[in-house]
Amino acid sequence: MKPDGINNAPKTVLKSLRFTASEFQDLQLKKEDFLLNQLTTVPNKFYIGVNSNTNSLFVKRGCNYTIEDNTAWETAEGKWQPLSTPVSEGGLEIPTSFAIRPVFHTKPKTDFIADLTLAFLNEEIEFRDISEADPENYEWNLEGASVTQSTNSTFTTKYSQEGDYDVSLITSNVSGIDTLTKSNYIKVIEKYSKLINTEGTKKASKNNDGFIAGHNSKKDKAKAEYFSNYEDKFLQGAEIYLGGIDIQGKQKGKFVRIYVMSASSDDQSPDLILDSVYVPLDKVTGSISKHGFLRVSFDAAIEVPKDFYISVGFDYYSYDDFAKFEFAVLTTPATAENGNTAWEQLANDTWQPYSKPESEGGRGISAAHAIYPILTADRVLSSEEENSYAENIKLFPNPASDFIKIETKEIQLENYSIVDVIGKTIKNGDLSENTTVQINSLTKGLYFIRFKTNKGMITKRFVVK
Repeated sequence: MKPDGINNAPKTVLKSLRFTASEFQDLQLKKEDFLLNQLTTVPNKFYIGVNSNTNSLFVKRGCNYTIEDNTAWETAEGKWQPLSTPVSEGGLEIPTSFAIRPVFHTKPKTDFIADLTLAFLNEEIEFRDISEADPENYEWNLEGASVTQSTNSTFTTKYSQEGDYDVSLITSNVSGIDTLTKSNYIKVIEKYSKLINTEGTKKASKNNDGFIAGHNSKKDKAKAEYFSNYEDKFLQGAEIYLGGIDIQGKQKGKFVRIYVMSASSDDQSPDLILDSVYVPLDKVTGSISKHGFLRVSFDAAIEVPKDFYISVGFDYYSYDDFAKFEFAVLTTPATAENGNTAWEQLANDTWQPYSKPESEGGRGISAAHAIYPILTADRVLSSEEENSYAENIKLFPNPASDFIKIETKEIQLENYSIVDVIGKTIKNGDLSENTTVQINSLTKGLYFIRFKTNKGMITKRFVVK
C-alpha cells in the first residue's frame, strides 16, 4: 500500500496476495517467505499489510520500544493509526515494528572467475558465474575457445591457439540485464619452462609459532622464493602450492598478493617490486581444491633480471585475522646442489633468508618454497599487438593447394609451425625473409601458421582447398 499524502496513513492498495488457511499454515511450517506473483514497483514510502477473516492470525512485532522502531500501524473499522498513538486517543502508545520485511529484487551485477587465467594449449579451463542478485539467465561469449558460447552458470572449455583472449558474460533476471567483458582475461601459451628449485616432498611445516611458511603467531607478512638459474627470460606467471589452508568467515574482499621482485641492496633482500597481481581469496581456495595449486598470470610478460624473487602474502586486517585466515606455502628441503632459496618478510617489513642463523633472529634452516615461475623464450603478444603486427605478414594465395608464399615488412621471421584446428602440429621449419612453404601434403581444411618473430609469436590462418 502507499500512503494517503495527508497523514501518511496506508490507503491505496498496489498489490495483494491471498492465501487459504491451509496454504498459510503450510508456508509457516516450511518457514518460507510470502512471494507476490510478480514484481511490484513501490514508491519511496510504502506499507505492507496483513489481515485475515479469522481471529487466529497474529503478526510478530519487535520488543525494542524505541522511536526508531515506530513503523507499525493498525486499522480498526477502516481507520488506520500507528501503534504509537496515545492511549487517550484510542491507541496502544507503543513505538514498535512488525516482523514484516520486504525483499527487493534488483538486476544482476555481473561477475565471473576462471580457475585458470594462464593456461597451456588444450588445457581445460572452468568458468564460473559469481554475479550478485540471483541471475536467471546466462549468455557467455568467448573468442577462440573450443566452446565459444554457453547458457550455463558454470562450464568448461579449452584453447588450441596461443594468445590473449577476451571473455564476456551477460546475465539477466526479471529486473534487468547486466554485461561484463574482461579484456585479455585468458592467456594461453605453448612452449614454456617451469623453474623448480628443489625436488622432494612438499609439506606445510609447523612449529610453536604456527606455519613456518605461512600465517603464524609472529605475523610474518610474506614468503618469497629466489631464482637465478634459468634460460628463458619472459615471466608469464607462476604456480604456487599452498597447504594447511583454514579459511573461516567471509572470503569476499580478501586477496592473496603475488609480487615479482628484485634486489637493490647489498644483502640481496627483495626490495623492488617489478609487478604484482592480487588474486581473490575465493579463487585461491577453489583452485587449490580443484588443481592442488594456484596458477597466476601477470597482465604482461615481464622480462626478468638475472636474479629475481616471487613472493606470496596475505594482508592481516586485524590481530584476530590470524585465527580466521590461515594458509602456508608448501616447502621442500634444500639439497647440496640447489635450494636454500626461501625468504620471508617479517612483521616489521624486513626480509631475511630462512638460512639466517637462529642466533641472529633467523630460522637456521635450508629450504625452498613450492613457488614455480612459468617462463617463455618469447613474449606472448596481446590480441591488439598481434593483430597489429600480423598486418606486416602476408600469405598468398589463400586459399591454396600446393604452397603459400610469405612476404614480410618491418618484421623478422625465425621459424614457423603449422597447426590444425584441434591444435595438432602438422609441420614446422625455419624461415628466411620472403619465402615459400609447401603444403601439398595437407588435407583440405582450415589451418593456422604460427611465426616466431622478433616481436613475439604471431598466428595467421589459411585454407587448403
